Amino acid sequence: MAAVFGDSFADVRPFKIRWNGREYAITKVGYVSRIQEGKTIYHAFSVTDGTGFFELLFNSDELSWLVGRIQPKNRL
Repeated sequence: MAAVFGDSFADVRPFKIRWNGREYAITKVGYVSRIQEGKTIYHAFSVTDGTGFFELLFNSDELSWLVGRIQPKNRL
């Protein structure tokens, strides 16, 4: 996962993800939302590489990324 961080989470721009041995260049961020599970806050990003869909979760406590959902182009 590679992203550029700005002054707020509205300014975060994921631009690349590596999944299953392959790199995907993010071409568009659809939505950004905040999810709280207990004390942990996640920032969810809906992104696409132009053909597939990814939901990426940023854990603001651990400063780490998780993949929420993936729909690669061969399954669209």
